[in-house]
Amino acid sequence: MGSIEKQIREYIASHFHDRTMPFPGYLDEVMGVLRPLCIIAATGEYPLAQADAVNLEHVSDAIATAMGRAVKSVVMASVSRPFPPPDWMSAAVYQDHCVSTFWDEILASLQGTLGGILGAQYSARYGYDRLAAIRDVWQEHVGVSIGVAAIRKLGWGNALSSGAQIRVPTLEQRIAELGVIQGGVLVPYLAAATVGDTDVLENLYQLVLLLPEVLVLGERSDAPGVWIALAA
Repeated sequence: MGSIEKQIREYIASHFHDRTMPFPGYLDEVMGVLRPLCIIAATGEYPLAQADAVNLEHVSDAIATAMGRAVKSVVMASVSRPFPPPDWMSAAVYQDHCVSTFWDEILASLQGTLGGILGAQYSARYGYDRLAAIRDVWQEHVGVSIGVAAIRKLGWGNALSSGAQIRVPTLEQRIAELGVIQGGVLVPYLAAATVGDTDVLENLYQLVLLLPEVLVLGERSDAPGVWIALAA
């Protein structure tokens, strides 16, 4: 974990050169927010919360602060048990259904993923090229690893050894989709950190802290103001 955290810390610091950071202890504070994600990348363990243990008010406040608009409600989804498996259904077939159907149906019900919405919003603020460069750095050091860890936590990776007919490209696609959702929050946060934009850091703070436990997927297309979040 130390090596990953050190690399991200040095990357942020490199953008300041001789310019003074916004306040004493700035890097320590920023890295304190990112540290849980660096730990996930280093250990491969993603501590997603159980859906019934999530504080929905906390999630709602985090989304509202990041988006700058009201949130009516948050609906928790659990991909590990999207429906009670019938007695006749084998574990392999059930796992296959979780990967191939449930996830696609959720994404199809959204106006767009939270990551995609925030990514577009902050492209206008920081510029596409800057965000693309930061995304490459984040993905190389942290993003891919935490995407794989999330796949394992959700049980999708087990399908390959359980006999279910889930192709490797399907799992790679799911990792990429999770990366867009996570990266859409983390890349703007990292971009703000590299320029000392404390307003954006504050707006995204709660959402970044939530990521190790809850993945906010997006806003329902048929119910504006209602958001879907994913837990274990």
